Amino acid sequence: MKPEKTINRKMVEASLIMKQINGETTQTIPHDVDLKHVYCANHADSVINGITADMFCCDLIRGDGGELSNLTGSVPKFNSISSSASMAVSTFAPWKSRLSELMINLGTHQLSGFDKMEFEHIAKTAIPKARKHPNLDVWLESNKAILAIECKFCEFLDERKENASLHQAYKRLASSMDQQNPWVKAICLVTNTKGECKYRFFNAVQIIRHYFGVLNSGQKEKHLLYLYWHPENEDWMDIHPFDLHMKELREFSELVSQATDVHFHYMSFNELWEQWGGMEDLEVQTHYNNLKTKYSIQIIWRLI
Repeated sequence: MKPEKTINRKMVEASLIMKQINGETTQTIPHDVDLKHVYCANHADSVINGITADMFCCDLIRGDGGELSNLTGSVPKFNSISSSASMAVSTFAPWKSRLSELMINLGTHQLSGFDKMEFEHIAKTAIPKARKHPNLDVWLESNKAILAIECKFCEFLDERKENASLHQAYKRLASSMDQQNPWVKAICLVTNTKGECKYRFFNAVQIIRHYFGVLNSGQKEKHLLYLYWHPENEDWMDIHPFDLHMKELREFSELVSQATDVHFHYMSFNELWEQWGGMEDLEVQTHYNNLKTKYSIQIIWRLI
């Protein structure tokens, strides 16, 4: 029986390594490739060319995601070849020096005019005496709007052994809100009484926590963007688990589509990069090419 066409984290990491060696976008990788989790030697190797530590290190240190921590003697998470934090930095850090020129088309909204950018932003919720609050990979603000971004690289490629669980403190907070709020209704639909999420690949619980952090962030128009990566394969949406991830993501997005307090959006990194690739500015074109050089891969699935 022919096995299901699948791409996992190890296949992506193997493809990224091979691309560094041969420079090719298309990589043929065994479906059962086995290698240990791959880390870059230092921070500089985990991001694209042109990014320096002063563009992101202070933000990551202030955050509580432990991206640069090596207290246990292990390599920092940020150095992982498939780190979503390093992809976020690679994607957005070059805009720090020209933030007012950054434009992001979300389909229903086009956001621009930003004057603040922060990585690993801690968005405090209204939960009393909470010890921990949501960490947003990227936080952008203009004088009118907030755009909070959660980034995913390979996290959803490995099915969780345990269901993500929403802490009861969030459920209590939701119970005090308007029960017709689409986000509140979504909590009841995607989590059980224990707070366990019904989805296998899309981490709706994390997005719900982010919602409460963004909701409590002042009076500006609020947007929460789920930004994910996929390979350049034309049939990537038919490859497991990208297929189920997209199915779950679309279902959740529909549940909260009528929300007006925090607008939820989803988009691939690939789509965002192509938006910038259409700009004529030479610096933006260089940035676009650097992103494609590092992260764009097509994986040919090979049986052994």
